[in-house]
Amino acid sequence: MKEEEKFKLVINGVVSELEQQRNEYLGFIEDNQVFISQFFPDYIKLLEQIDIMKNEMVKKEQQQEQFIQWQKDGEIIEVDFKL
Repeated sequence: MKEEEKFKLVINGVVSELEQQRNEYLGFIEDNQVFISQFFPDYIKLLEQIDIMKNEMVKKEQQQEQFIQWQKDGEIIEVDFKL
Protein backbone atom coordinates (compact mmCIF):
# COMPACT_ATOMS: atom_id res chain seq x y z
CA MET A 1 0.00 0.00 0.00
CA LYS A 2 1.38 3.33 -0.97
CA GLU A 3 1.82 6.16 1.48
CA GLU A 4 -0.72 8.22 -0.40
CA GLU A 5 -3.37 5.50 -0.01
CA LYS A 6 -2.63 5.22 3.71
CA PHE A 7 -2.96 8.98 4.04
CA LYS A 8 -6.33 8.95 2.24
CA LEU A 9 -7.56 6.17 4.54
CA VAL A 10 -6.53 8.17 7.59
CA ILE A 11 -8.25 11.28 6.23
CA ASN A 12 -11.43 9.31 5.49
CA GLY A 13 -11.34 7.85 9.00
CA VAL A 14 -10.95 11.29 10.58
CA VAL A 15 -13.76 12.72 8.44
CA SER A 16 -16.00 9.81 9.38
CA GLU A 17 -15.30 10.25 13.09
CA LEU A 18 -15.92 14.00 12.92
CA GLU A 19 -19.23 13.48 11.11
CA GLN A 20 -20.28 10.94 13.72
CA GLN A 21 -19.37 13.33 16.54
CA ARG A 22 -21.24 16.14 14.82
CA ASN A 23 -24.38 14.03 14.51
CA GLU A 24 -24.15 13.01 18.16
CA TYR A 25 -23.76 16.63 19.27
CA LEU A 26 -26.66 17.77 17.12
CA GLY A 27 -28.84 15.00 18.51
CA PHE A 28 -27.86 15.97 22.03
CA ILE A 29 -28.59 19.65 21.47
CA GLU A 30 -31.96 18.94 19.84
CA ASP A 31 -33.22 17.31 23.05
CA ASN A 32 -33.69 20.56 24.99
CA GLN A 33 -34.56 19.05 28.35
CA VAL A 34 -31.49 16.83 28.47
CA PHE A 35 -29.24 19.59 27.16
CA ILE A 36 -30.50 22.17 29.66
CA SER A 37 -30.45 19.81 32.62
CA GLN A 38 -26.95 18.61 31.70
CA PHE A 39 -25.26 21.97 31.15
CA PHE A 40 -27.55 24.44 32.95
CA PRO A 41 -29.02 22.65 35.99
CA ASP A 42 -29.75 25.91 37.80
CA TYR A 43 -31.78 27.23 34.85
CA ILE A 44 -34.69 24.92 35.65
CA LYS A 45 -34.57 25.99 39.30
CA LEU A 46 -34.61 29.63 38.23
CA LEU A 47 -37.64 29.05 36.03
CA GLU A 48 -39.45 27.41 38.94
CA GLN A 49 -38.56 30.31 41.21
CA ILE A 50 -39.82 32.78 38.62
CA ASP A 51 -43.16 30.94 38.46
CA ILE A 52 -43.42 31.01 42.26
CA MET A 53 -42.67 34.74 42.30
CA LYS A 54 -45.25 35.42 39.57
CA ASN A 55 -47.88 33.54 41.56
CA GLU A 56 -46.98 35.49 44.69
CA MET A 57 -47.23 38.77 42.77
CA VAL A 58 -50.70 37.83 41.53
CA LYS A 59 -51.76 37.06 45.11
CA LYS A 60 -50.34 40.37 46.36
CA GLU A 61 -52.14 42.27 43.60
CA GLN A 62 -55.40 40.54 44.52
CA GLN A 63 -54.86 41.41 48.18
CA GLN A 64 -54.16 45.02 47.23
CA GLU A 65 -57.35 45.19 45.16
CA GLN A 66 -59.32 43.69 48.05
CA PHE A 67 -57.82 46.22 50.45
CA ILE A 68 -58.69 49.11 48.14
CA GLN A 69 -62.26 47.83 47.90
CA TRP A 70 -62.39 47.40 51.69
CA GLN A 71 -61.10 50.97 52.11
CA LYS A 72 -63.78 52.31 49.73
CA ASP A 73 -66.46 50.37 51.59
CA GLY A 74 -65.15 51.81 54.86
CA GLU A 75 -65.30 55.34 53.50
CA ILE A 76 -68.90 54.80 52.37
CA ILE A 77 -69.86 53.47 55.79
CA GLU A 78 -68.10 56.41 57.46
CA VAL A 79 -70.06 58.89 55.32
CA ASP A 80 -73.31 57.09 56.19
CA PHE A 81 -72.58 57.39 59.92
CA LYS A 82 -71.80 61.10 59.65
CA LEU A 83 -75.19 61.76 58.08
